Amino acid sequence: MKWIGCLFQEFSFFKFIQVYTEKESLTGQSDLPQGTVVFENCLVVPGMNALYNLNGKILSESLIYRGTPPIGLPSANYEQVVDVALNEEWPVVEESIFLPYINFEHFGHSLTETAAWLYPITDASKSLLFDERKNIRFIIPAIHSSQKKHLAAYLNISSNRIISTEQFSNITRLSKVLIPRPSMINRFGMHLNHLSAVRYFINTWYGLEKTMTMPRTGHEKVYLSRARLGNNLRKIENETKLELQLSKRGWKVVHPETLPVTEQIRFLYHARVVGGNAGSAFHLLMYFGIKKPAKLAIALGNEEDFNNISPVYNLIFHIKAQHIALRYICCLKNASEKIHPLQNDRSVHQRFMFPASRIAQKMDSLAEQFLQNNPV
Repeated sequence: MKWIGCLFQEFSFFKFIQVYTEKESLTGQSDLPQGTVVFENCLVVPGMNALYNLNGKILSESLIYRGTPPIGLPSANYEQVVDVALNEEWPVVEESIFLPYINFEHFGHSLTETAAWLYPITDASKSLLFDERKNIRFIIPAIHSSQKKHLAAYLNISSNRIISTEQFSNITRLSKVLIPRPSMINRFGMHLNHLSAVRYFINTWYGLEKTMTMPRTGHEKVYLSRARLGNNLRKIENETKLELQLSKRGWKVVHPETLPVTEQIRFLYHARVVGGNAGSAFHLLMYFGIKKPAKLAIALGNEEDFNNISPVYNLIFHIKAQHIALRYICCLKNASEKIHPLQNDRSVHQRFMFPASRIAQKMDSLAEQFLQNNPV
């Protein structure tokens, strides 16, 4: 095979960031509003996934936003305006909290979104909100009704205090409702607080705060493989060929989905270089916040995603916040694509554009150069 110049497009983080900021203005890390916001006299409409004002108009703060510019999930059951007639006989909930997004079962989204929505209420207002004597209700969209038991366990409250909008039989007025402002909006922006949000979420959900210990030594070069994921999920065809080549060069190949979160964290703790398919495989790095010594992330992707940038926004956001160096290698092409409407995600099978040995050689060259230039 003939190798023509620029088969691999490599960009330092600063070059990468320059490319996408020239295309469009993104929300900076300090620009996302934080904390919570309180609304009075809002309506729950049975089965809807957002709240409404007394005129039947959607309350924008109760929507899930994603993308640049941010838009609501197309799969969600939203109506911009619903027909309501002011009725003094409406049932009333005096105090409540509305959580626009909750998903504990999708690991990537639990770190980028669930943690983002929960942190403002669990971090700042726990004593007020979780006092059983006050019996404040937690309301979640119908689309997330299956998450009730997980949310109750996470918050350590009775599941009776959590109500899905599909459980309401009538339009109900919320006298006072608190809505958190997420520390991260998927593919749009991330506040620096989100690193704390992820650590808090992982420690709480997996019970790690008092039990987590780090090994004294570990592997410097770690590759996060998706090879053992199901065929209905995003993966690289024949990724095992790359695993073999990297193993020969001293890399530790890790299949995150086969390991407890504690073991995944331990592998990443000592890793100076972390490689893998661009995406959620890197999100667990957020657990470490801004940590020394310096790390390098080597993300494998395709030219389409590089030029579009949006699919790798989330990776860029936390890599930037954590001062992690980034190299992006365009070495993949899409083989097939499937849309998952509930997650608004693309499940793409990708193929290597070049021999696995050549890709491994390039990754290892970048890794060794980084380690040489950044000694511990």
